[in-house]
Order: sequence, then C-alpha cells, then structure tokens
Amino acid sequence: MQYLKRLIWKNDRIISVVNDLLQITNGRIDGFGKAEGKVWEKYPYMRALEETNRGAYYNRDYVYKKRI
Repeated sequence: MQYLKRLIWKNDRIISVVNDLLQITNGRIDGFGKAEGKVWEKYPYMRALEETNRGAYYNRDYVYKKRI
C-alpha cells in the first residue's frame, strides 16, 4: 500500500512539472507571436521578402530532391 501511495505521489509530481513546462512553452509561443507581429508592422517589406525567400528555399529543395 505504501508503494502505491509513493507511485501516485510521483505521478502527480510529474504531471505538475509537465503542466508547468507546457505553460512556459505556451507563454513563449505567445510572446514570439506578438514580437513577430510587431516586426511585420514596423518593417512590412520584410514580410514579403521572407515569404519570397521561403518559397525559394522550398523550390530549391524540391529541385535538389528531384535530381537525386
């Protein structure tokens, strides 16, 4: 019975730690999203440049894979 109580306590502690880590991660995601929005507001031309470069990278990878 004592073993079962310790096991349950450890599981509760692990769940608590994982929940804390999820809250931290979600907070960071929200923060980066807000920062990204501010960057696009301040430098709108950068968004078009980023989207163009992203397309070039995807196309380059596709062409490279097709050659192999």
